[in-house]
Amino acid sequence: MTEQRMVGFFEAFKRLWTTWNANGRASRSELWFAFLSNAIFSWLVGFLVGLVVLALHGNVDIAGKVLQGVISLAVIVPGICLWVRRLHDIGKSGWMMLLGFIPLAGPIILLVFALMPSQPSTNKYGPVPNMVNYGSGAPSSLPI
Repeated sequence: MTEQRMVGFFEAFKRLWTTWNANGRASRSELWFAFLSNAIFSWLVGFLVGLVVLALHGNVDIAGKVLQGVISLAVIVPGICLWVRRLHDIGKSGWMMLLGFIPLAGPIILLVFALMPSQPSTNKYGPVPNMVNYGSGAPSSLPI
C-alpha cells in the first residue's frame, strides 16, 4: 500500500534551502511548513541580531531593516522554486505564479491553489511527492 506522507517542519526548511530548482512537485505540507519554518527562522535571527546590535550600539532601526532586506533577498529564489513545484503538484504551470500580480484576486487564487490537494497520480511534472510504500505489512517499511 502506498500513500502520501506529510513533510515535517525541519525537512521542509531543509528542502527550501537545498532544492533550488523548479523541477518536480512539492506537497502542501512542504509549502506550508517551509513558509512557517522560514518565518520562525527569520524572526529568531532578527531577534538575536537585534539584541547584539542593541547591546553594542543602542539602536536597532537600521540594522533591523538591513537584516530584513538581506533575508528577503535570500529567500526569493528558493521561494519561487518551491511555489513553482507546488503549482506543478496540482497540475498547473509555474507561470501561474504571475497571477499574484493581479491586485486582490491574484493572491486569493494562489492561496486556493496552495490549499488544493496533490494530484493523486503522476502528472507531466513528475510522480506524487513524498510517497511511502508500506509493503505487505513488513514493519521495517513503516516510517519512523
